[in-house]
Amino acid sequence: MCDNKRDTEEKIKVMQAYSKGKIIEVRNHEREEWRETPLPCWDWFECDYRVKPEVKKGYANLYRSCFGSVSVGTTFNNKEEALKYCINGYIKTIEFEYEDQ
Repeated sequence: MCDNKRDTEEKIKVMQAYSKGKIIEVRNHEREEWRETPLPCWDWFECDYRVKPEVKKGYANLYRSCFGSVSVGTTFNNKEEALKYCINGYIKTIEFEYEDQ
């Protein structure tokens, strides 16, 4: 594993976040799935670590075209903002969750 100044700065940010009580996730370099680790061992040669991404809510409007297909419009951070942009063919506003990384 080749290390450089930017990698070191990122590792420090993760470790500082842990010291401030943030949830840390770990994955083996050979695995793709992240999992929470209550007590990281900081084995950077075998594992990657990150601060657990926050789950945020988003909103989007659904529309029906003149041909009958349904499409998703622009996404918004709050429902009120999404409702301001309803146009012809509006069906409903949907709520979804995403990870802020």
